[in-house]
Amino acid sequence: MASVENHLIARLPRAERLRLLAICEPVELVLADVMFEPGQTTRHVWFPTEGFVSLITLIDGSPGLEVGMVGREGLLGAHLALGVTRAPLRGLVQGRARRGASARRRFVPSWHAARRCSAA
Repeated sequence: MASVENHLIARLPRAERLRLLAICEPVELVLADVMFEPGQTTRHVWFPTEGFVSLITLIDGSPGLEVGMVGREGLLGAHLALGVTRAPLRGLVQGRARRGASARRRFVPSWHAARRCSAA
């Protein structure tokens, strides 16, 4: 098995980890790319493996305010596990990630850990 580059995925029980990795793909992200915008339909969950993703709330008349960061300890797209399909914030790339199936494809383990996966 290849080494797991995201801490959430690494903490999954072996069977769930293998199932999740089977439906995820590594993706190369470009520095400063916007992964999603507020209100945009979310099609994937993302598990950063290098660097981080800045979470930015948009404010009229300014470039936005960074309200969080997600690195290899976490995931982006957790709102999908709650049935929310629209992104609440802008996601700005600062590294690499894995992409995987959305919650609608039932990839999310019992404790709702995730990596980046595509939606149906």
